[in-house]
Amino acid sequence: MMKSILSATALVMALTPVAAAESREEFEVTIAYNAAELITEAGTEAVTRSIREQARDACRVELSGSRVQRVDETCVADLVEAALEEITEQSANG
Repeated sequence: MMKSILSATALVMALTPVAAAESREEFEVTIAYNAAELITEAGTEAVTRSIREQARDACRVELSGSRVQRVDETCVADLVEAALEEITEQSANG
């Protein structure tokens, strides 16, 4: 099974107890997927789910001064969108 890898850049919010002190931090994520699965609708859905799960893992942030973690949903949405756009672009360029 051949795995394809793409990199996407995302912004994650560094959370602090004070909402006014929120800032965003840029980082790069490598997403792995099986390009052969994109041939079928079910495979495409599986790849999209996998990308979303990888994005959720990458966009998990720890609250400052705490061990509590939260998922930055804006980061997830941006990362999934960037990954899917890159896959579409790669498919179009053959």
